[in-house]
Amino acid sequence: MKTALPILSYGVVSAAGNSLSALDPEAQWSKTELPRLLENHGTTSIAKVDLSSLDHWKKEPRFRRASPLSYFLVEAVSQTLTPISNRDKTGLIVILFTGSITYSRRFYQEIVQQGTRVASPMIFPETVFNSPTSHVVSQLKIGGPVYSLLGDETAWIAGLETAALWLQLGKAENVVVVAGYEIDAMSIEAYHAAGWIKKGLLPAEGAGAILLGQPAESTRPQIVELEQGYLYRTRQEFRKQKQMIENEFKQNELLPPPWNPWTAQKNSPPTHHGFPLSAAWKTIEAARSLSHQRKILPLYGCNHQAGIIGLR
Repeated sequence: MKTALPILSYGVVSAAGNSLSALDPEAQWSKTELPRLLENHGTTSIAKVDLSSLDHWKKEPRFRRASPLSYFLVEAVSQTLTPISNRDKTGLIVILFTGSITYSRRFYQEIVQQGTRVASPMIFPETVFNSPTSHVVSQLKIGGPVYSLLGDETAWIAGLETAALWLQLGKAENVVVVAGYEIDAMSIEAYHAAGWIKKGLLPAEGAGAILLGQPAESTRPQIVELEQGYLYRTRQEFRKQKQMIENEFKQNELLPPPWNPWTAQKNSPPTHHGFPLSAAWKTIEAARSLSHQRKILPLYGCNHQAGIIGLR
């Protein structure tokens, strides 16, 4: 998809802070140790957001029982909406990987361990995937179209494509695309089982958001191309698709992609990663460092698909 989407503003929540400076190379990422669910298996290093930095949202009635994921999303989206006074025509696309499924696990765990009479009914609404999205929409009074999308790194591209269509069709005057990720112990066990932790995955939570405006000639950083659908099932097919992307866009500056299990090796250096969240962070990093030359950000999804984002 060829387009010309100016990026008007950014929002970042991470273990290194809740601002654009958190993505600077010298930023300090705090790490904590998460106990494994399996007995005698030790702990897992994670990059966890300091929730005390989001205490200002706890005063809002809507967020008294909300998940940390909802806090990440509302903070990142609110940062992007600073230049928007009228939000009636603002759209929102929320991209999640595991999302609220972590609360399904917690809710049923309480039933098993404590019984149905003791399990907290307050946590049940958070088990719905659209729950974090609804919190953000209600709190920030977003009046345009709203969409929740589940997927890996390349779901970020699908979200950007959807935003481009909304803008082209006049469904919205501007669109916020945000990706968020919250760490849960059950997901960590899956990453261990897949061998991803040994390959250098350091799970990182938070949110990353960009505000897109109407396609136009602009001196702002722009998304000028979106493409996905480079499919693979095996390591050999992955190498073929990766080579195809590199050959097709060799006239442009190819940016380093986020960590992914298809290229990582055992005992690779630990790298912060949050699936579609990492795609959002990488896009923000790339947009902030743009020159006149077009840059291509490849995204290799953990779920058998690759794609690219072209920026200028």
